[in-house]
Amino acid sequence: MIVRLGYVAMSMLVSGASPSKTMTATSFNKLADREAGIRKLERIAAKNIHNTLRLLKHNRAYDIEMYRCSSKLIPLLGHPALGVCPTKQEKHSFVAKLNCNLFIW
Repeated sequence: MIVRLGYVAMSMLVSGASPSKTMTATSFNKLADREAGIRKLERIAAKNIHNTLRLLKHNRAYDIEMYRCSSKLIPLLGHPALGVCPTKQEKHSFVAKLNCNLFIW
């Protein structure tokens, strides 16, 4: 039997690489400027995705084949506090704003 070990979302070796930073709906609703709140959510999501990519690169370098992404990768996605779920076009626009280079191994 082959056993492959991995980990969930956080690494003890890669410092400052939390992919789970978030904002609560309560915090979002308290903001006076909704657009500023959305920009903050975008920054948090961009940082989470950046850190996930850092962790995936670390995993590849150390032959770690199992990794489970954080459920907090994109905070409040689809939450009623933001209104309706984003359309396909809005999702593509968001990813374009992140300017990430996603890759497949």
